[in-house]
Amino acid sequence: MSPLQSPALPLLRPLHVRRVHHNGAPYFLLSDPARISEHELYVPQRYGALLALCDGTTDVAEMCAILQQRMRLHSPQPLVEELLHALDEAFMLDGPRFRERRAQMIEEYHKAAFRVPALASLGYPAESEALATLLDGYLDEAAAITPAEPDWSRGVGLLSPHIDYARGGGVYGRIWK
Repeated sequence: MSPLQSPALPLLRPLHVRRVHHNGAPYFLLSDPARISEHELYVPQRYGALLALCDGTTDVAEMCAILQQRMRLHSPQPLVEELLHALDEAFMLDGPRFRERRAQMIEEYHKAAFRVPALASLGYPAESEALATLLDGYLDEAAAITPAEPDWSRGVGLLSPHIDYARGGGVYGRIWK
């Protein structure tokens, strides 16, 4: 393992933290709701106190001392450094690596010719032909609706619900008509 590259005062980013059992032992499963990190990390629950100390005000030596004195956890510095290194490698600590990665992702996002649909294959078909068939089906279901003739000389707007197609497709079809 390379030397610790995480910030001197580690600050855990806002993450999803879930209690799970993994291989029969209790863990915290850390994941990144912002998707800067594509990793999930399993951290033994006995090190939850260490995660709590990643508040941007405590250095590694202080963390080790607090864990030993207040919580009676034997936490040798190499173990603490290894966990902090893993968090930093996964872009879960707010520091130089994370900020560089976030800036890179924002730049790539702005340069992209199109945005990859976030819910394709989850909320609707990912394949364009299947999606067109689905959407056309909603319009076909709304066949009895007479399309509105907008007065383009005045402001025109559309009020539409925001719900997944599986539950709101029929309503969308009528609104689109």
